[in-house]
Amino acid sequence: MQHPFDMAGVYSDPNIHGGQPVVESGVPIYLILDMLAQDFPREEMRDDYGVTEEHIRIALRFAAEYVKHEGHDAA
Repeated sequence: MQHPFDMAGVYSDPNIHGGQPVVESGVPIYLILDMLAQDFPREEMRDDYGVTEEHIRIALRFAAEYVKHEGHDAA
């Protein structure tokens, strides 16, 4: 299992969600970000998907790193 961007709390495994980055509970980062963008209540994220506040912080930090690296590569 890999740690994209060597970031603690983020994992990538080809056997889990096709290698998409996930938090330790297996929830894909893109799903957490999508729920935040759609203004899902955090209680619903927790109850339905097991997403914690720490998972949200990890997903946001991962997104920032991704954009920083992708933006640099695109320039």
